Amino acid sequence: MSYALRNTIILMSVLGILIGSSWGYTHFVQDKNIEQLQSTLKQKKQKLANDQHIADRYNEILDKFVKKNIYLKKFKKTLPDTLDASSMYVYLNSIRPSYSNLNINYTYLKSKKKKKRDYGITTANISGQGNYQDLFSLIHNIAKSSPIVKVHNLVVNPQVKKENYNNVNFTFQLAGYFSKKQLVKNIKPRMINGSKKIRKNPFYPLIRGVKPNKDNLPNVEKSKLVGIGKNLVYIVDQNGKVQILHTGDKVYLGYLSSANIKKQKATFKLNKGGILDKVVLKLNKSDKSKN
Repeated sequence: MSYALRNTIILMSVLGILIGSSWGYTHFVQDKNIEQLQSTLKQKKQKLANDQHIADRYNEILDKFVKKNIYLKKFKKTLPDTLDASSMYVYLNSIRPSYSNLNINYTYLKSKKKKKRDYGITTANISGQGNYQDLFSLIHNIAKSSPIVKVHNLVVNPQVKKENYNNVNFTFQLAGYFSKKQLVKNIKPRMINGSKKIRKNPFYPLIRGVKPNKDNLPNVEKSKLVGIGKNLVYIVDQNGKVQILHTGDKVYLGYLSSANIKKQKATFKLNKGGILDKVVLKLNKSDKSKN
């Protein structure tokens, strides 16, 4: 074999190997990469189209969002994202009236998510003692604050203690509602913490115990009228001492209301533990007349 023919065969063999290697690399490696790149390119184009669609509607959606957000913020009530035992306790303390005179006992009961519903309920028992005005303000704050919390089974009883007629014992159950999923973001619950004035405490007893006469004031029911002047009277009190009283001066359970020189009588107004009474003492008479 000639030298030229041998070199030709070698060159052809190398060329064949190169062509075969190139074809194999292109067919088995590059084709797969091309398919992957084409698939990725298709996904990118689809995402670009979606993003472009969203971008085209951005101003419209933003305007709707702003309007809906303003609408939701005007709601008097909101649904918290969560309301566990500690959150309920913090809530109760946050709405307690400022400077309140309430002793509150908190007992967590349970937190339950309603089946087939988007909300759950956390319940707790509340009991304690304190001023009726403060209890009324607490209930008012629960009603006016934005979290949806209901009061159930409220029981109020007056405390039987002298000089403490405004205090009551109370028990009730709190039921706080919460959302299973965060429906609205960046809306903070509105808490009310203040005092709601009421005109009358229905548990304040009309008839109460009579305070003892610690200051030894004149007891007009055991006294005698012995003299009368302009806006003043002279009486002999329960201890046999002569006392001079001017209109408005205090006596036991009341005060001197008027002194009538013409009719020779003195009128005293008394408060006997919630029972209003009027005692009239007349001059030169040993007996007293009650009206």
